[in-house]
Amino acid sequence: MDYAANAVAYWPGETLKELFYQTSEVDSQDPETLLANFLKDSDYDGSEEAFWQAAYEKLRSGDVRLIFVADRIPPELQRIVEFLNERMSPTEVLALELRRYSGGEFSTHIPRVLGRTSAAQIAKNNGIPPKSYNRSNWIEASFFEYLGQNLKEREVGACLPF
Repeated sequence: MDYAANAVAYWPGETLKELFYQTSEVDSQDPETLLANFLKDSDYDGSEEAFWQAAYEKLRSGDVRLIFVADRIPPELQRIVEFLNERMSPTEVLALELRRYSGGEFSTHIPRVLGRTSAAQIAKNNGIPPKSYNRSNWIEASFFEYLGQNLKEREVGACLPF
């Protein structure tokens, strides 16, 4: 929380870009190639400079995601995450529990995301349809029209029947 609060308050615009480049180089990866591939695979259609400017503006406005990661999220932390997520807008607060299961020669990690409650989604206006839509009277066409207006194209595609 301290890290996020100070990043929002004190990082100048170039700091994000510099940290990305430093991390990429430490991992022996070309930062420009990584960024180009990321931008190509995302819905973003602007320049690299506009990307960094948008990232900086989101950081300054508090439009960030805070994630607690642990092998076990205790109920007390889960409730704190849910409480913060329901009350902090536009900041999203989540917990990621990564439980490890093993047996014999095999092991796996099972992720579980906590904090995305209905109350949090409603508080952030992600779950409230425009007033012109009455959910109880939806038909298939109006449902997909609503999705098209409120979701990205690939997300709408995931909702289409097979």
